Amino acid sequence: MLLQPHTEDINEFREASPPFEVQEISVSGMIMAARGLDSVLVVSPSQNLTFPMKVSQVSCGWTHCLILSEQLTFVCGEGSHGQLGLGTNNKSPQPTPLPLENCRFLGTGFRTSFVKTGD
Repeated sequence: MLLQPHTEDINEFREASPPFEVQEISVSGMIMAARGLDSVLVVSPSQNLTFPMKVSQVSCGWTHCLILSEQLTFVCGEGSHGQLGLGTNNKSPQPTPLPLENCRFLGTGFRTSFVKTGD
């Protein structure tokens, strides 16, 4: 897999080889996430991170990512516009759980995040 951000953002390619069979890919802007059955790989301009967790959905905004696991919803990346939903404008380089229950669906925009909760 190859992450190719726009040259106005970064001038080099990022290559990632997930150590698992990819089930879903989400790409937007400068971040990409690949979901496997038991792992998720998040690729940003500065690093590739693999996390062992059962994931049902990933969604990427311009510089942030949402990860829906079996029990929790995680966020990571830039949070300068509050898009991580953590109540701050700080970044989160590692997946951080959101304090939400019954998350069913994720969506992201440029600097926004959406989480559907309930049944």
